[in-house]
Amino acid sequence: MITEVTTGPRRHGPWLLLLAFCLTACAGQPAARRPATPAPVTSENPPPLADAGFEAWLEDFKAEALGKGISQATVSRAFVGITPNDRVVELDRKQPEGTITFERYFANTVTDVRVKRGRALLEENRAMLDSVAATYGVPAKVVVALWGVESGFGANMGKFSIVRSLATLAYEGRRAAFFRDELTNALRIMDQEGFGTDKLVGSWAGAMGQCQFMPSSYLKWAVDFDGDGHRDIWATRADVFGSAANYLKQNGWKAGESWGWLGEIQPRAPSEEEPGRMEGPRHPPSRRQPAAGGRSFRLADQPRGRGALLPGLRQFPRRDALEQVDLFRHLGAVAGRSDRRGQLGC
Repeated sequence: MITEVTTGPRRHGPWLLLLAFCLTACAGQPAARRPATPAPVTSENPPPLADAGFEAWLEDFKAEALGKGISQATVSRAFVGITPNDRVVELDRKQPEGTITFERYFANTVTDVRVKRGRALLEENRAMLDSVAATYGVPAKVVVALWGVESGFGANMGKFSIVRSLATLAYEGRRAAFFRDELTNALRIMDQEGFGTDKLVGSWAGAMGQCQFMPSSYLKWAVDFDGDGHRDIWATRADVFGSAANYLKQNGWKAGESWGWLGEIQPRAPSEEEPGRMEGPRHPPSRRQPAAGGRSFRLADQPRGRGALLPGLRQFPRRDALEQVDLFRHLGAVAGRSDRRGQLGC
């Protein structure tokens, strides 16, 4: 799911800018303005259950949304027959805790199947991706990589009604204020784009489309790259690619720089000045970087200004071999923390 770099139901550390995967499956024209149709009844969207407390909360929210400039037409059509989604509550309360190592995350994320599929889609969409790269300065392979991580190249966008999920989480979720704002942003998308609730589908936590933007991220970074008047990150490849690249550019991607450097963990010996403290081998200040866990890193013959150091990296190819390795192995992966909220999938 893609939200603010440091906030949201699924938080991306700064390393997100160094890896990512985004694309899409079917090109198509976005839906014209039309009345919303109820989300189909599935395991993601179970039948409604009556909740008097929710009804009172919803009336209060509707008044708030109107006061923030959301049209009456959108407020009316967005909440037809809406009730809390018990499945969303269940998933929110079962969030796993803990972290995983970089190696395990890398092994789980960078599979041979994903690499092969990513290469094929990179070539299949080469002209469009080259146009996006020329516009935003983000390499085509990085855009494809973001797609692969976020939604499995568009195959795993989620089937939850975004409006219903966000209303549920805003009503009784652990981060009610955050999801209340995201629900308002979802209504703004409906207002601006003319989409119905049937268009706004995604993860249980509110991430939408093939690049898994939260509604606030959509409003900031989604683009109408094909110029058809809609920012369709669900079904229009040009918009998916352009939005992913714009997101990376606006969050600090620097054209022409590498995604990272080779880092070597250097063990420390006890310091005479501070007994028990670990010190690394002597290197010029420009060749050493601090690290967590009482260790330091040495940059292995990489030019300065050529990317960012990835902590915890071991046995990684040297620079002269980077261009020869598989697509996703070239890109690497986000730092070793577990972000298993909803779907990975923002």
